[in-house]
Amino acid sequence: MNIIRSWAGIIIIDNRVTYLDATTRKLEFGRLPSKIYNGQAREITKDLAIALDFVADSLKESDVTNVYISNMEKGGVEGSFNHNFGVYESLGLRNKMTKTLPGDYKKSVQQEYPEEIAIDNLELDSLKLLDEPVGLKFDLKFKSFEDNDIVYFSPMLGEAVKKNPFAAAERYYPVEMPYTTDDTYNLMMEIPKGYKVDELPKSVRVNLNENDGMFEYLISVEGDYVRLRCRMLLRKATYLNEDYQFLRDFYAFIVKKEAEQVVFKKTK
Repeated sequence: MNIIRSWAGIIIIDNRVTYLDATTRKLEFGRLPSKIYNGQAREITKDLAIALDFVADSLKESDVTNVYISNMEKGGVEGSFNHNFGVYESLGLRNKMTKTLPGDYKKSVQQEYPEEIAIDNLELDSLKLLDEPVGLKFDLKFKSFEDNDIVYFSPMLGEAVKKNPFAAAERYYPVEMPYTTDDTYNLMMEIPKGYKVDELPKSVRVNLNENDGMFEYLISVEGDYVRLRCRMLLRKATYLNEDYQFLRDFYAFIVKKEAEQVVFKKTK
């Protein structure tokens, strides 16, 4: 690999141009901070000023969460949680953990869960491996299924969108997000011993303004397991003000749907 030439902000390796930014710590090589993607820029050389476009629509932030819940041999219900953050969420977490004690971070995660769910053995992977996504994993223990005849269970756990970010009834300016979004949440839950599924949310798939985004919530009972795949996809980062109501309604639907619960009932 031969480096042909380089200068502040740009490096060319094997005829491939890579843009650099030295103002953001803990960002992987070849990535620019999302704040750069706000419109037109110029590549300045000795003889030329070449126009460039850095648009947020070209950035994609992908998150994947996998949750597995099962019955334990000695009784009780436990599970494992694994989440891989996207590039920019990984960056934010790396910077946050330089100022946060692991115990304090664990407390902040626990606060996202109700009292009947305890987390333990929390780990953060790849904090120092800048080319890898940060991974969050921990164990789950459920107290709900010990004595209760009826258990209302939120399958999204602490990952649900709890509040519509678009609270205002009207908006007169475009909505500008830092990047496009693709979030996937997968749950496989063994039905707790001594219980049956009494009520299950309905599966749905909806589009945002035809092809600007998509939300799907696919849930089913397959044998002894409840399976859920929930995905939210935003194909654009910038939405015109005339699209605001579609975006607001889209998020309102997500908040309501992700709050739905599975009802477990003790078998006789």
